[in-house]
Amino acid sequence: MEQLLDDVLVLVMQHLSVEDLLACRLVCRRLGELALHRDAWRHRRIDDAKPCACAVLNLAPCLRELVYSDKVHPWAFLTTRCAVEQLVLQMSSKDYNFSKYALLIRNQEALGRLRRIEIWASDLLGSVGSGYMEAERKASGADMLLKTLVTCSDLESLDVRFGTVAFSSFLSYGSHRPSLKYFRCTLDADSDSFARVVLARHADTLEEVDLGSGYCNEVKQSIALLPSLPRLRKLSCEVVAGVEAAAGCKALSDLTLVMDLDEPSEHPVALLQQARQLRRVTLEFKDPVDNLYEDDGDSKVVAALVSPGPSLVEFLSVSRLKGVQALTAALPRLPALRHLVVLHSPRRRNYFGDHPDDSDDSDDLDDLQDLHDLLLGVTAGTAPALRTLELDLRPRTPTLFYRGTPERMECAHLWLHAYAVEAVLQDNPSLHVRLRMAFRCGAEDCAACVLDCHPELSWDGVSSSTAPVGLTAHERDRCPSPRDHPADGSIKWIQVRVAP
Repeated sequence: MEQLLDDVLVLVMQHLSVEDLLACRLVCRRLGELALHRDAWRHRRIDDAKPCACAVLNLAPCLRELVYSDKVHPWAFLTTRCAVEQLVLQMSSKDYNFSKYALLIRNQEALGRLRRIEIWASDLLGSVGSGYMEAERKASGADMLLKTLVTCSDLESLDVRFGTVAFSSFLSYGSHRPSLKYFRCTLDADSDSFARVVLARHADTLEEVDLGSGYCNEVKQSIALLPSLPRLRKLSCEVVAGVEAAAGCKALSDLTLVMDLDEPSEHPVALLQQARQLRRVTLEFKDPVDNLYEDDGDSKVVAALVSPGPSLVEFLSVSRLKGVQALTAALPRLPALRHLVVLHSPRRRNYFGDHPDDSDDSDDLDDLQDLHDLLLGVTAGTAPALRTLELDLRPRTPTLFYRGTPERMECAHLWLHAYAVEAVLQDNPSLHVRLRMAFRCGAEDCAACVLDCHPELSWDGVSSSTAPVGLTAHERDRCPSPRDHPADGSIKWIQVRVAP
């Protein structure tokens, strides 16, 4: 070992566990010094599951990621000289001392390596919001934490997932060197002031912004700042009045919109009509809590993609679409579309999950008929560039169209024999159909499984359809687009034999 260079030993140490690396300090002086080399630690992640977390913070020179929670003693985190690249703070309802979290961040900022901060607490959502008394909010140090997050220098990513509060005092934008590229924050009336300051201070560098969903029209100020982000290329937000201003972001190519079916569609329609530079679009329609919905609101939004002219969108994902007619009609005006995803397409339901018009299962049949019609609407003429079609096949009742006839649906096997699947693959031999499903097969009851074919859907003699299934008409080694036909095991691929 004496003949090995230090660089070689450090390279080996990179593959040791944290415990073994610390133990190297006790072997000899040379290994003890190399065990504290930066290159042996810079790729490591330490969280509260490691009993040696405090020892690491006292000895290690740096880390890739450090996770703090109330399960560990804060003193080592507050005084450490270990510089981390990413700091994850898991807040707890047992610990409302936000000033402590601010000190943790400031300590890492001073060490000069901090680039990413993630701070979240599922059990604190809303608990530090406007419902708290002003005195309690100030005592908790919420202002101190938020201002620390805003002013942290050289930060590239900021992910805030807890109920924030409005600043109790005015915080000017100031002369701050912008650095943030990614910003995520659930926008609401309380967090609007925080988000507004972050967006304004880092307007010149922000590339990805995720403002969450669930807020109301009281957040117009943050939304109004979006056009001032010259590098913004990816945006995810709830639809509110004024969101169409985001069309002014010339670099914007990836857009996710979350919208209520019971809200007017004029704002998302205006945004999609104006933002002709988009390449990836995700539309998530939320079920209304009552029956006061706009009957064709989702159809108007989908139609806006191809209005006033053909779209350049290459990826389109639609969730909870009430019907596929507008989508099918839009396909010929989406000549660049390579990937289409249709997920969770239930009929309208009220708050209790019942259909506004009836409470039987006929709407499940309608949902599956929609998917059936969509498959038949995808042809080489309507979608010439399409290479991947992903469908959600998890209905509320086990009903399926099997060669045009309603049958029980309990596994993926039925879809392998469905006429629509055979038709779409016959007309589009380059297409990959991906099916999401969650039903197991009951062999004696299944019209397809009694045929005793497609054994690849079975493991140990038990048929299952819990894994994603991909259907193609071509062999994998002859796939015209290998990137859409991954062989990493994430999808169970089955070749469907179609008539020539």
